[in-house]
Amino acid sequence: MIAIAFDLYISGEDYSVKRIGAFLGVNSSSETEKRWEDYVHKFRDPFAPFAMPLLTIAVVIICAIIIATREPNYIFLILWFFITTGSSIKLYKHNMDLRTKVKKEAEQYGY
Repeated sequence: MIAIAFDLYISGEDYSVKRIGAFLGVNSSSETEKRWEDYVHKFRDPFAPFAMPLLTIAVVIICAIIIATREPNYIFLILWFFITTGSSIKLYKHNMDLRTKVKKEAEQYGY
């Protein structure tokens, strides 16, 4: 659950940074800043979106192994595993939707 809480935090910050970048790319009075935002927009890190869910799923799997070796209640383990994995996947999808939203809004303003 701590990993999922961090996912929420990272997703929120990622969305904020993307919105700020889109705003500055259109409204900045500095030509250097506009060029920087344009450069960053064109050459985004392709692996960054996968870091959040991959790390959380790795943490969930490691926790599942630890719980399985210490707690023989497999019904609880299976339920916990699917809830945490499903939550992580849902957060990843929501993060990708936010990224798409910012991209569409930026395109409306000519960025």
